[in-house]
Amino acid sequence: MDAQTAQEECKLFLAALESYKTGKMTPLLKEELKYQIQSRRLSEGRNELTLDLQADMTIHDQLEHQLRPEEIERIETRKEQNRNAAQKLRMKRKLEKDLVLKEYVELKKRNSVLREEIKRLSSEKEMMTMIMKNMCQEQIVHVTEPNAGQTSTKK
Repeated sequence: MDAQTAQEECKLFLAALESYKTGKMTPLLKEELKYQIQSRRLSEGRNELTLDLQADMTIHDQLEHQLRPEEIERIETRKEQNRNAAQKLRMKRKLEKDLVLKEYVELKKRNSVLREEIKRLSSEKEMMTMIMKNMCQEQIVHVTEPNAGQTSTKK
């Protein structure tokens, strides 16, 4: 095995290791795609592609190489703070949602109770109205009868 093949296998192994660590297939797929393109070019008789290592690095990798350790630590601290703040916000929204749902259920129950009271009061009003009508009719009949309530003293 020549040095170039060993180097390519090492790159492939590192890409597989990165894929395993991050849980993403992108690094491994990128390496495999490079090898396929390279082998196709060589089979067609064209020159081998050369890769710019700086262009191959992700923006995150480039930033890490340019930053001092304390800057990297500060970035990581900010990321952690951001994760914590996001988690706190999600919990707060969940609690608010639960409170709104609880209030909704309580208001729905209260509405039901009030509607039942409306029905009860309406029927009570109708009953009272009927009683009042009957009493008024009795008084009208009582007043219109000429001798109602009078006893005769003649013998």
